[in-house]
Amino acid sequence: MLPIAVVIATRPRPNLLIRHAMPAVEAQQRKPDVIVVVSDERPLSAAEQDMLRRHTPSLKVVFGQNQNSPGAAGTWNTGFSILSNLYKDCYVAIIDDDDQWHPDHLRSCETTSKNGQADVVLSGINVVRRSTILAKNIPDNISAADFLIGNPGWQGSNTFISLSSALRIGGYTDGLISCNDRDFAIRALELGDLDIQYTRRVTVDWHINQAPDALSAVGSEQKLKGSAQFLRFHGGKMSPIQREQFFRRMESLFGLNKMTIERTVQGM
Repeated sequence: MLPIAVVIATRPRPNLLIRHAMPAVEAQQRKPDVIVVVSDERPLSAAEQDMLRRHTPSLKVVFGQNQNSPGAAGTWNTGFSILSNLYKDCYVAIIDDDDQWHPDHLRSCETTSKNGQADVVLSGINVVRRSTILAKNIPDNISAADFLIGNPGWQGSNTFISLSSALRIGGYTDGLISCNDRDFAIRALELGDLDIQYTRRVTVDWHINQAPDALSAVGSEQKLKGSAQFLRFHGGKMSPIQREQFFRRMESLFGLNKMTIERTVQGM
């Protein structure tokens, strides 16, 4: 069985880490072999590192700083690089600093991995806003085409993937501002030979719009730029119907209309 490593990307936001992600990892029935906390915009201070270690007393914690372009993609890729120096291979379980796992999350993923033979294991997600569950996304038999339109349930915090597979996919797209999960899923699924298994159980709570500067906030400039980047990368794969579905979703969820996104693409 492969070791399990947890990767947490943070801006840093120590208050969210100690309220959400760190206690959720500490509470796992199947303890991870290591937690890698990677800070994006500045290093975590020694005092902050000590505080975070106190919230995970039973676990080994390694800290790093983003060595790539600013943002989640570069920060996650830094986590992969750190793990490459620790393990020949392992499972990487990602959790955002403001999300939570149910105590059986890692155990469920490991059990579903077919004794470490699966490349990816995806669990179900509660979409949560202000303690209210808005939806339950339980992925099953996903395809690359699904992610051209929206996201059927492969987010950062339910990513459980072998490090060798993550590196073979090419990691996350450095510099992509948003839609990282969709872009990663498309490139993973386009390989055509990954063994993807599904727990078919909800073990992740994805908290949306936790802060006014969240990427998912309505009208976010970052979301606009990231969506335009995604369209530039993958728009050529979309049928006319899929393209219209993409724009309708962006307007209904994020208040970003077709003309604004296409104008942003042209300006890149």
